Amino acid sequence: MDAASAVPLPSPPTPVLIGDVGCAGGANEMAPLAAAIDAVRARDAAVPVEVAHTDLPENDFGPMFALLGGPDGYPSARP
Repeated sequence: MDAASAVPLPSPPTPVLIGDVGCAGGANEMAPLAAAIDAVRARDAAVPVEVAHTDLPENDFGPMFALLGGPDGYPSARP
């Protein structure tokens, strides 16, 4: 989480953008993204955060979206 602690925060209302390249089904992304969001928000609780997920066009994004909407998704306990 060194990067989340060191990255310059943008001026409001510009969000911090976190890129998730190669997201596949999303199972490996939830905990690290939650930690990154928490580290950024520890510095500024009001900073908006956007996460962009990308993968190959043939990737099935359905499982990842199901995780995001469920209790194990990083958005579940975060505004």
